[in-house]
Amino acid sequence: MEAQSQIQFREFDFGRKLDLDIDIIAHAQSYLKTSVSKQEESMQWMFEPYLDVMGGLIEADENRELCIYMTFGHL
Repeated sequence: MEAQSQIQFREFDFGRKLDLDIDIIAHAQSYLKTSVSKQEESMQWMFEPYLDVMGGLIEADENRELCIYMTFGHL
């Protein structure tokens, strides 16, 4: 079996300050909606749970409700 030598890892500058003037949750929701809209229409239903979670987080933030965020992919 041939070794994979083409693996590249992404680098992130953790020393860079975050831009706190943007709403990260709303930005993530917008990015997700855009990404989903580019998928085949027959496949878009699979992303509805993610969109629901993002909408719930935004609603909780707007109403200042306490919430617990937990992904459904972990045991």
